[in-house]
Amino acid sequence: MKKYTCEECGKQISWCGAHGKGRCLSCYFKTLVGKGNPNHKHGKTYNNHCLDCDKLLGNYRSKRCKSCAKKGKLHHRFGLPPVHGKGQYYKNIWMRSRFETEFAKYLDKNKIKWLYEPKVFNLGNCTYTPDFYLSKTEEYIEIKGYWREDAKKKFKLFKRLFPEVKIEVLTRVKLGKMGIKV
Repeated sequence: MKKYTCEECGKQISWCGAHGKGRCLSCYFKTLVGKGNPNHKHGKTYNNHCLDCDKLLGNYRSKRCKSCAKKGKLHHRFGLPPVHGKGQYYKNIWMRSRFETEFAKYLDKNKIKWLYEPKVFNLGNCTYTPDFYLSKTEEYIEIKGYWREDAKKKFKLFKRLFPEVKIEVLTRVKLGKMGIKV
């Protein structure tokens, strides 16, 4: 791939198209005036930069670049339950794993009242949603078929930020010992 250098600032650029005419994006936007500049709106030229990484933005309304806007609280799914998992319905509730469904059946069989994912806890840059809440004992139950390292880190952060919340993790082994199909 041929490398080019910007005619104005000397910075190395990977593409020198017809629009740039031998300039990097920053120099190109600086020199454009009026309707030719995508950041020219309402009689004024805006040179917006990302609030986090200072990258030049192509839209005059933008505050952050796409990669910075996908992090933490800025992510469009922040605070919402995850969409992954091979789940199924039980009592018209979508549960993300078979282990959770089997545990709900176990609770019903033993006449224990439960709520599925009733509360989302804000951990700063992410959220945590325990699987079950048992109202009689006022405790949360987290079902883990596979207790991965990232989940352990998130759980430790949750315990550190909310030490007053009673929560128990039931892994595949513990579920098996309780007589729940795994």
